[in-house]
Amino acid sequence: MRILGGKTVETDKTESQLLELANRQLSAVYDMNTFNITKRGEFLYVTFVLPSSYIMSEENTKIFRVLYQTFYPYYTVLNTPKADIVPVESNNLETARALRYRLLKGKPTQLEINNVDKLINGRNLKINNQIELDFNDITHILITGQSGSGKSYTTLLLLDALKSMNNNNNYKNELIIVDPKLSSLAKWALSNQENVTDLIIPNKEVANDNDLLSRVNDELKMLCDEITIRQQKMLDNNGSTQQFTHKWLIIDELIGLQVSTDKKMKDSFHSYLSKLLVMGREVNIHVMLISQSFDSKWTPVVAREQANLLIAMGQGNQLRFMFESDEAQEVVIPFERGGGLLKIIDNKHPAQVLPVIFPTRKGDI
Repeated sequence: MRILGGKTVETDKTESQLLELANRQLSAVYDMNTFNITKRGEFLYVTFVLPSSYIMSEENTKIFRVLYQTFYPYYTVLNTPKADIVPVESNNLETARALRYRLLKGKPTQLEINNVDKLINGRNLKINNQIELDFNDITHILITGQSGSGKSYTTLLLLDALKSMNNNNNYKNELIIVDPKLSSLAKWALSNQENVTDLIIPNKEVANDNDLLSRVNDELKMLCDEITIRQQKMLDNNGSTQQFTHKWLIIDELIGLQVSTDKKMKDSFHSYLSKLLVMGREVNIHVMLISQSFDSKWTPVVAREQANLLIAMGQGNQLRFMFESDEAQEVVIPFERGGGLLKIIDNKHPAQVLPVIFPTRKGDI
């Protein structure tokens, strides 16, 4: 993911005025002589005259809330699951450590497009004025949200992006789609058969609730077998994965797929899915799961641990299964259609929850 510079916000409030306001807000909680706020580049630094970084860490959530509410919408202040304590230039050991908060200019603004091709640059997908996703960095994806929150809309956008990368010969993808409710994903697959290697949907001729999950398990087993084959080829080629096509398994309505199935069948599903998530990332096999909730009853815990792109759409209460503790609690979710929260976990960027608003196609607003 690349964090982009947002548009300049038209406002009379300068950075110094915002810093002064933040100082006044914090002084209602702390003695003015005990802290200092500075802005350096894209970060805010809050230094305290306190006996230990442990105490500073304990104050992190309280300080973040004050800063977020003070700077928004002129800047979006981002939080981390744990306090980001860094050294600053100081000869005074008492003030040598600071709580650091990343800033994004302005707030997310929605892009209006005719088609997704305009958002694709190589393997990158531009989401809005602040965020660009690099599919080189993405292993597995979780998308959650209540009915009507935009899960399907966002999923179709990502599928169109993968299709566009295929058309440009930049990033070859093969898609395997599972749609238990015969809805938007199944329709998309039937309209884009050249990009879909398999579509698994309910069989109207079979009234057995286990039938669909049984066929999904067969597909998962074949993918697990392919992982083994690819691992051997990678070993023979000194670890290179360039020879492998990127395969995406996309499962919609994860809960609906498992309702009314027997325990043995569901256990097999969780076992295969866990192996795919753990082992597939090294050999270009990816998983995208869409669900109203990622409760451990329906989702292996390893799924939440291995997925590195987390998307929560809308304003619902499903966040507790997606993000750590209260890291998303104070983040303002854009109200527009396509608004939600996003977090990417890799070795390039701070693992922070970002407010996000996905593009809309003209005529869909």
